[in-house]
Amino acid sequence: MKRRSTDQQCTAPRRRGTLTVWTLLVMVSCICCVSLVANTGYLSSLRSDSHHCAQAAALAAGRRLLTDDILRRSRQDFEVDAWHLNAQNAAIEMGQVYAADCGVPQLTPGHITIEMGAIAVAHIGRAPDSGTFPPRVHVNVANHDANESSGNFVLGSLIGITHGIISERSQAILENQIVGFRPGPQSATPIVPLALPDDPTCNTTHCWSTEIETDRGQDRFTWDDSTDAVRSGPDRLSELVLTIKSGDTPGGPGIAQLVSWNTQTSVKDALAQFAAGLGQQHLSADGDGVLVFPSAAGQVPIDSGDVRELAEVIRPLIGSARIFPLYDASESALKSTAESDVAGRSLHTTAANHQILRVVAARIIRLEDISDQQIRIVLQPTVLSTPTAVVSAANETTPHNRYVWKIRLAE
Repeated sequence: MKRRSTDQQCTAPRRRGTLTVWTLLVMVSCICCVSLVANTGYLSSLRSDSHHCAQAAALAAGRRLLTDDILRRSRQDFEVDAWHLNAQNAAIEMGQVYAADCGVPQLTPGHITIEMGAIAVAHIGRAPDSGTFPPRVHVNVANHDANESSGNFVLGSLIGITHGIISERSQAILENQIVGFRPGPQSATPIVPLALPDDPTCNTTHCWSTEIETDRGQDRFTWDDSTDAVRSGPDRLSELVLTIKSGDTPGGPGIAQLVSWNTQTSVKDALAQFAAGLGQQHLSADGDGVLVFPSAAGQVPIDSGDVRELAEVIRPLIGSARIFPLYDASESALKSTAESDVAGRSLHTTAANHQILRVVAARIIRLEDISDQQIRIVLQPTVLSTPTAVVSAANETTPHNRYVWKIRLAE
């Protein structure tokens, strides 16, 4: 009886020791599991933030590529290099914001690849060659260095994982084969209903193609972005000077026309579009919500009071980039329009039709009040991007638009 009691006394400490070891092992295992789950969730969140960083950086670089320098004549190689560097810096700056806020790996120049593509040849007087590809921006938010931690892992030394590999890629593509625009409920197209005269044959002066794309226009003014003001002097961007007159004028060289794509649009609604942009309510019901080109647009006749209101809505837009439609101001087109108007003038606010050829982007740099019935505007070509643009799907027959672009993320 005494011997059994002694054995029991010796066995009890061994059991307690065994339980203590198992308890420690279970606790360590639990801690490792908790750490692994926490670190896995953290790494997943970090990779998600890195992916968003890559997307934002690619879009920022793409937007930085689209500057008016594309359109300047006599462009030098160093200017193309400057675009590349500016776009790269825009991506790095975006990466720094994400690194500070979310702890993602820092972006370096080695993580950014920019393919200039068609942007290098899309300038005044020359269309991109058929073999060129659209410009692209590749961004890789990565951390492949084993000595560089992607974050402070919980108990990293205990679980044997001190860092996680981050490699999140994104690609932004810049496209300019624009066939139309699809405004959304929350996204209006920045196009104003002021049609500019054009003669595709370049035989008529005071038209867009003649003055801007063949570089015959004057170059007297420079828009200074740093001061938001106009300076005298050339900037290698030709200008187009147009007048807007009251009365039911048929249009023609040197005359801008207030137009509408909806026969029910009033002058008031057309003027409101200058500030708000083109919305779904401005399009005809049979257009499937898309404004396509070429197309027809109705002239909106204006009186002297409308001219004054038009000047007031244009004035805040001085210095801003907007999309403008080009109407056919050739002699044959105007004659056809006049005959159609006389034969069948309707009672709607919108009267004679104009043939809209295509769209361009321009900056209003000067507005002059000539009289109560006439104002003059000075326009310079500019570059603009809008997500509402509808791009041709691998259609080589659709011309490249040097002024209007769409930036999208690759799938």
